[in-house]
Amino acid sequence: MAHNQNLLNALASGGFAPARSVVNALAVSYQSSGPSAARIRPPAYAAVNRASSIEVTPGTSPEGERVKVQCGSLGSNFDTPPYDSGLLSDQRPVIVPMTWSTPGSMTIYCTTFSASGRASPGASSVIQVAQVDGIVPSSARLNERTTFTVVGKNLPQTTVAFIPHCAGPEPGEPTLFTTGMSAERRPFVCTPGAAGVHKSTVKHDKGGIVLGDNIDISISP
Repeated sequence: MAHNQNLLNALASGGFAPARSVVNALAVSYQSSGPSAARIRPPAYAAVNRASSIEVTPGTSPEGERVKVQCGSLGSNFDTPPYDSGLLSDQRPVIVPMTWSTPGSMTIYCTTFSASGRASPGASSVIQVAQVDGIVPSSARLNERTTFTVVGKNLPQTTVAFIPHCAGPEPGEPTLFTTGMSAERRPFVCTPGAAGVHKSTVKHDKGGIVLGDNIDISISP
């Protein structure tokens, strides 16, 4: 308990600490006069090495003190040191720009601190991070129905690829197969309708978050 109190004092003093310390801080005994827990709202998905906007609403202090929020996630840009909002003048959400270097299921941890150094109960939320390595094959022939495959890691089942001028059931909207799919391979089919090199995009679903873009697909006559 003495170790946790020292950690809490260090965090509340404004000094940064690794995300692991933020995780440990969640275990600090909650004091009845401490702030309420933060609320974390991550996007549906994130992509490796692409910043994601994590919306965090700080908790409130029952004494009306100003509060700050610290957030961390192992393997992110806020592993060490964690994000620190500084003391806030109101309770509006803050946006934490987090980036992960590896794919997988990642946990975000946030703790609210009052100006006097009291800690809230810990808050956490999980976000899925995908990695797109490319689309294969990288070339096809004009007007030939072609099976392409998005390859990567931790790809969502709803993955959609957009190759310009490659017609699926609707223009520019290829259909994912329902068989032969895995978190590493997401096949789809479309028919190229224009020759040239086309910059293609992969999203977590139709109209969703970009997981990869500027992927060259060469279509020959």
